[in-house]
Amino acid sequence: KNVVTDGAEIELKYYSSLGYIFGSTEKLIFDAGSVSGTINSPLSLGFDTASQCPLTMYAYIALEPELAQYASDKDLMAAFAGDECRGIAKTVTLPNGNMGFVIPVKGKLTNDETITLKYYSAARQYVYRSAFQFTFNAQTAFGAENTHREVKFIIED
Repeated sequence: KNVVTDGAEIELKYYSSLGYIFGSTEKLIFDAGSVSGTINSPLSLGFDTASQCPLTMYAYIALEPELAQYASDKDLMAAFAGDECRGIAKTVTLPNGNMGFVIPVKGKLTNDETITLKYYSAARQYVYRSAFQFTFNAQTAFGAENTHREVKFIIED
């Protein structure tokens, strides 16, 4: 049996339909003699969503022919928002027999972050950076399952 005493801190959690849990930005203090909010004037609390990445989009990537010839199952590709890694994937074999990647890219609720891809070639022992960037949008995908987007990469500085 859980017993809450006066003065105890209570942290509220929001369980979203996206399968994520958000904690309140402030705590309530339990007081058996008081009520916080009413049906006509509900209590309003903020939830910390800025540090969370609850949304997912997928990037379907095919390597350009120059790099595809060196691809192996030891290669990796990652998606970055600034310096923060938001997704990583190992190689998959595409229907045409070439190696590609399916990267689950995590994003914040703002849904407008710039994503850069980085590719590690085990055979060449280089890290490459995509020559372009795309905007995170959980309502879309970059490429498609049956039509991976061919991406141009340059050697990372």
